[in-house]
Amino acid sequence: MKKLSFLLLVGLTFLCLPVFAANKSRSIKTDYFTVTIPAGWNMPAPLKQQPLGGVSVAFVKTGSDVAVTLNFLELDVSAKDFAEKMIQDMNKSDMKASKPVEQKGLYTFSIHGKADGKAWIGARDGVCAATLVFGTDFSQAAPLLRAIRLLPKYEKLVPVSAE
Repeated sequence: MKKLSFLLLVGLTFLCLPVFAANKSRSIKTDYFTVTIPAGWNMPAPLKQQPLGGVSVAFVKTGSDVAVTLNFLELDVSAKDFAEKMIQDMNKSDMKASKPVEQKGLYTFSIHGKADGKAWIGARDGVCAATLVFGTDFSQAAPLLRAIRLLPKYEKLVPVSAE
């Protein structure tokens, strides 16, 4: 009986190792970026593949109201056009957004509603990137934003700080 229990324990350990390893993973790699998630940040849901190409992922800072979403979409539109479409859609809902302003090669705008935030929109080579930061202290997003490593083709599509 002791030998059977030991073998069962060893078997369960090997079966569970992939689950434990997946849960401990603090890195994400996509066709657009890689990120090692900094301490104090978590992903409330897995990375989502977009139906027309691209990915979306959300991060939240533990013990804070700060959240960051990264969205890369396969769309052949300008950053300005994509920002204006997002603003139009937000203004039709319970969220309100300001007019987009170009800043360091990205279009940025403020978001107000149930949560306040700021968006940065970039586009290059048929890919649009939308980075949204929500919360009361945007500076808390800096460690996560600095941890994002864009592939060279998509450099400068994500802000390095939320200021």
